[in-house]
Amino acid sequence: MEFELIIRKLENALTEEEKEIFDQWYAASPKNRAYFEKRKEYHLRHTRMPFAEKKGEVLEQDVRTSGSQGNKPQQNRQKLYRWLGVAASIVLLVSLGAYFSDYIIPANRAEVTIEPGSSKAVLTLGDGTQVVLDKGETYTSDNLSSDGESLIYGTGKEGAETYNELTVPRGGEFFVLLADSTRVWLNSETKIKYPDTFIDGQPRVVELLYGEAFFEVSPAAKHGGSTFKVATRNQEIEVLGTQFNISAYRGDKTVTSTLIEGKVMVSNGGTSKQLKPGEQSVVGEGSAGITITAVDVYNAAAWKEGLFGFENKSLKEVMEVLARWYDIEVEFRNKTLGSRRLGGMLSRRQSIQNILTALSATNEDLNFRVEGKKVIVE
Repeated sequence: MEFELIIRKLENALTEEEKEIFDQWYAASPKNRAYFEKRKEYHLRHTRMPFAEKKGEVLEQDVRTSGSQGNKPQQNRQKLYRWLGVAASIVLLVSLGAYFSDYIIPANRAEVTIEPGSSKAVLTLGDGTQVVLDKGETYTSDNLSSDGESLIYGTGKEGAETYNELTVPRGGEFFVLLADSTRVWLNSETKIKYPDTFIDGQPRVVELLYGEAFFEVSPAAKHGGSTFKVATRNQEIEVLGTQFNISAYRGDKTVTSTLIEGKVMVSNGGTSKQLKPGEQSVVGEGSAGITITAVDVYNAAAWKEGLFGFENKSLKEVMEVLARWYDIEVEFRNKTLGSRRLGGMLSRRQSIQNILTALSATNEDLNFRVEGKKVIVE
């Protein structure tokens, strides 16, 4: 539900089409209705938007002063709706409570918009040749082709395996269809190594050198019983046919593997444990142990669907995710803020300013300042 429509509903300004959208959302669940009633109550108490003064900032100054200037109030409300529309992508925010405790506007707005990431990668072929893959550009060679958003391998190539590498930079994402029809989604700042063909009956081995990837593995029964293995820096996963997510970023002290469906075996040195759907394994750096817990798998794989899924994450962890996707630098002026816990789900397809405004909305003492490609947390 777009936040702007909620405000327009409270102002009795919905069009017929908007009214139908709102009514469907309102009837969808008790949580939606409870949220609207809270917003309605708040709106009735704060129609003059005094929260702007809390930040020492005048929000659309003429909203308060134009009561006698003809059609100006309606124009000002439209400006205000557009500003509040930055919260439109919020699906859920539960930090310090289930709903917004206030509307908080960041103290400083950036003049330059930092856009979200897009499809881009660098393909390194077996002979060392590097090919830049960008959205809108095509590439074709032997048994592979790319439209700039995905890389597709054919199944007809014969002969020895030749390994390719695909590197997705910060601010990027990419999709790969391997020669065995296994589908792989790569998140930003990720590198994967894999063969350009597979030999039936022999193990299919892919290496996640670093980063995060979601695998939808082609069943072993279609490949002469060949098992599928994914190796990372300190663990190996063996699968028969399944969907799972692995996060092994450089700098992280753990590798997490989340099973959506099927069955996998996680190995770390001499220790092996089997994951069930809905479980996540954590392997620590330099540790021989494997910790398994039940998790919300949708949060782990939300990035593949164009969403940020944060579940009880620290602000430091959240900002690390944003830094990779928006290719920005983050600086904490107050280090203690990094441990602030929050959760929620936000669209990855919007500017960083919208994301920061949404995060500020749940924490009155949290401010973000954008300077070029740096975000300062105060």
